[in-house]
Parts: sequence; structure tokens; C-alpha cells
Amino acid sequence: MHVGLFFGSFNPIHKGHEAIALYMLRFFDEIWLVVSPQNPFKINQKLVPVELRLEWAKAIFENNKYIQISEVELQLPLPSFTYQTLEHLQTQYPSNTFSLIMGADNLRKFYKWKNYKDIIHQYQVYIYNRVAKSNYLLLHDNIVYTHAPLLNVSSTIIRESIYSGGEIEKLIDEAIVDSVKKYYNGATP
Repeated sequence: MHVGLFFGSFNPIHKGHEAIALYMLRFFDEIWLVVSPQNPFKINQKLVPVELRLEWAKAIFENNKYIQISEVELQLPLPSFTYQTLEHLQTQYPSNTFSLIMGADNLRKFYKWKNYKDIIHQYQVYIYNRVAKSNYLLLHDNIVYTHAPLLNVSSTIIRESIYSGGEIEKLIDEAIVDSVKKYYNGATP
């Protein structure tokens, strides 16, 4: 089985994440959303408890048997390094082929990832939001560019909108709107 791994903090998950996951299904047998408890690049960022982020993701995709919510990084040391997760998954599911799903913004910073050379040589990376090919990484044979739909939404925009009293109903799935609002209205920005 070919599995697309869509890593993220999903803090909170939004319609842009949904659109990418649904679009990427055309390349894979399944998509596994890997909810990261602690991204090494976001050590100082206040995150919603991982259990709630998992709950939100599960609520959105509960009726889609091809998109699974993965808790694998909860079993691994923090912070969550992608190469460790890949090694663990490959050991657990040796008959699966794993590929990464990544935004072009992350590709530009990919050289900062721990063991990035090993990752790029061993796994395909599917990129959404095509960017100009400007260095060897962007030209690597294991990089696959896609034309996934991009919505002008981010988790940061959602958090800022809630804190400023704005509306978020068009930005996140209706299944989690109330829970997201409740969490952030009780949290400190």
C-alpha cells in the first residue's frame, strides 16, 4: 500500500488542510495525517493539547476511510523528528511504501530538517504549491510537484481571528467550529 504522510501540528486543523488531504488521495492508497505533538521548529509555540488536535482531525475525517489520523508520534521521543517517525513506520509496516506530503514553504527549509538527505534519498516528497526550482533539492528525482488547491487560510489566521473576535466558520470544518472557539476563547493568546 502506498501511504501519503501529511505531517503537521494542525493547531488547529482547517479547510486548507482538508483540501490538500482530499486532493492528495489521487496519488496514494491512503493518507495518514500525522499529528505532531511537538514540532522541533515550534518549540516555543503554544500548542493546543495534542489529544484535542487529534480529536478535531478525527471529527473531520471520520467518514473517509482513506484518510486516517495517525497517533504514531505520541509513541516517539519529543520533539518529533520526521526521520524517526519514518523509520518507526517502516519497521511497523514493512510492506507499505511511504511518501511525504509537504508544502513548498517547508521544502524551502527542508535542509534544516534532521537527516534531511537520508529522507530525500529514501522517500518521495509530494509538494503542494509549486515553486520555482532554484536549487538541487528542488530538482531532486524524489520530489513530485502537484497542483493541489490552496486556500488563503492558516492556523495562525484562525487563532488571530478568534482572539480579535472575528469569524472562523468559513475557515474550519463545521464539525469542530464550536470546540475550536471554546478552546481558544478560554485560552490566552
